[in-house]
Amino acid sequence: MLPFERIVVVGAGLIGGSVAFGMRRAGVTVPVDAFEPSPARASEARGTGTFTRVHERPLAPADIVDGDLVVLAAPVAAIVTTLGELGDLGGRDVVVTDCGSTKRTVMEAASALGGRFVGGHPMAGSEVSGAGAAREDLFDGAAWALVGYDGEPMIRVMEVVRMLGAEPVRVSAQDHDRHVARVSHVPQLLACALARVAGRTDQPLAAGPGLASMTRLAESPWSVWSDILEDNADAIEVPLGELIDELVRIRETLAQRDSPALAPLFTK
Repeated sequence: MLPFERIVVVGAGLIGGSVAFGMRRAGVTVPVDAFEPSPARASEARGTGTFTRVHERPLAPADIVDGDLVVLAAPVAAIVTTLGELGDLGGRDVVVTDCGSTKRTVMEAASALGGRFVGGHPMAGSEVSGAGAAREDLFDGAAWALVGYDGEPMIRVMEVVRMLGAEPVRVSAQDHDRHVARVSHVPQLLACALARVAGRTDQPLAAGPGLASMTRLAESPWSVWSDILEDNADAIEVPLGELIDELVRIRETLAQRDSPALAPLFTK
C-alpha cells in the first residue's frame, strides 16, 4: 500500500512522467498531480493521460498538504530554486524527494526541510526528453541513489522506489557526485566529443550501429546537462583527466606503430 495520500510531481518530463506511469502500473489509485510551468511540456503531459491534474505553473508551498509525497523531477537548478521557495513547510506531514543528477547542492538547498527531505537519483534515463517519452518500465532494475537521514521519511521513499521497480541504494552526497561523474557525466561528454569528431567527414559512407550506440547520448538536451556539468565540475575533473591520459597513451602507442600494446584495452 502506498504510504502517501497524494503524489505531487514537479517537472512533467521524462522522469516525472515515468514516475507517474510507474505508479499507475503498480496499481496506485491516489491522485498524481503535476506542476509544470512550460506550456508545451504541460500540454504534452496532459496528453499522456497518466496525471490526475497538470498545473501549468510552478509549485507553491500552499499546494502541499499533509500526506503528500513531493517528487522534484526538474533540472538541478530548478530543484534548488523550488527547495528555496518551499522553506520548512511549517511542520506539515509531507515528504519531499528529488530526482536530480547531482546531490551536494541539492542537499544543501534542502537543509530547511531536515529529515523530511530525501535526496534521490534514479540511475535511468534517455537521450529523449518530455512526458511523451516517459515509460512505466524506465526504472525497472535500476539503482536509485538515496541520500539523507535514517527514519520514517527514508523508509517511505524506499518503499516508493521499490514500487517503481528500482533498487534503493543508500549513499552520501559526496560519494554520489564522485560516482556519477565517472559513470555518467564523463561518458556524456565523451559521446558528445565523439559525435563531433565523427561528423567531420565528407565521405558518403554511412556509419555502422557501433557509432550510433556510442553517440546516442549526444542527443541529450543541453537544458538538462548545463546544470549538471556546472554543478559537478570539480568531481568531473579527475575522471575526465584520466580519460584524456588514456587517449594520449593510445595516440602515442599508434604513433610508435606498437599496436600490440593496446591489447589490454580489449576484453577478448
